[in-house]
Amino acid sequence: FLASARGQSAATATGSFVVMKVNSEQAADIQNSLSKLSATGKGDVAADLLRQAGARPELIAALVRHAEADPAIFAKATAALNLAKYRRGADQLEKLIQTSTREQDFQQFLSEHSWMFGSEYSERLDRRKWTRDENADFILRRTTDGYIELIEIKTPAAAIFNHDTSHKCRYASRELSMVLGQVANYIEKLDRQRDSILANDKEDTTKIRAKIVIGRDGDSGDREALRRLNGHLHRVEVVTFDELLRVARRLVSYVGGSLLPSGPKENAMPPIAAIDQPLDSSVASAAEE
Repeated sequence: FLASARGQSAATATGSFVVMKVNSEQAADIQNSLSKLSATGKGDVAADLLRQAGARPELIAALVRHAEADPAIFAKATAALNLAKYRRGADQLEKLIQTSTREQDFQQFLSEHSWMFGSEYSERLDRRKWTRDENADFILRRTTDGYIELIEIKTPAAAIFNHDTSHKCRYASRELSMVLGQVANYIEKLDRQRDSILANDKEDTTKIRAKIVIGRDGDSGDREALRRLNGHLHRVEVVTFDELLRVARRLVSYVGGSLLPSGPKENAMPPIAAIDQPLDSSVASAAEE
């Protein structure tokens, strides 16, 4: 390329090098051009490439072919794109937790950022209605076995526990009791209609599980009460919005640490989880402990 640009013959190319006869002024121009290929410049090139790819399907196909042939070549780029997405999503969730009390806001946000539920899920299904009278907030597919799981979203403002001072214990609040009853009823209907759903929709709802997102962590007593409650619940798990936010922040911390020389290195997570899938909430919790 350099030889052609200078009007010279490509026959002077030897191996991986192009031998060029240039004077000192020309050499200075070439060195100056190369020095301008800074990290910022390369980033601009990558951004321009992505903009072009959006309007050119054949360019996307070419990128996929190269990625299949040499997966490592795009690993860092994929992680960088995920870092931007995850960081923005975590910031948005934190702001939403502090400012919104509308279920619809959180349902919409988490349907667009289902990665926050962890790598135990591989995709979100578009379909929400599986029985005649019930609409699920949304349905996720499990990564390991391909079965579907029900997700029910409430708000961070909902209380999770009340305090029984006479017995020195905590018990489920009205809000939590209501959603537990709602989810139990929906699971029972899915169990009853398993054969019909399997025949018509090719989805097996046998022993389907559910996850409820509601409220915030509270104090240490509330967190311990939630751990005990989840230990007694069957096919249902209750998580707080703070737990979802911790998973998102941990993912941002890991991916940032893997890309940036000055980024955090402690509590490193498995690279595959950071590049390909979000982290499982249990993995993130264990790492924090």
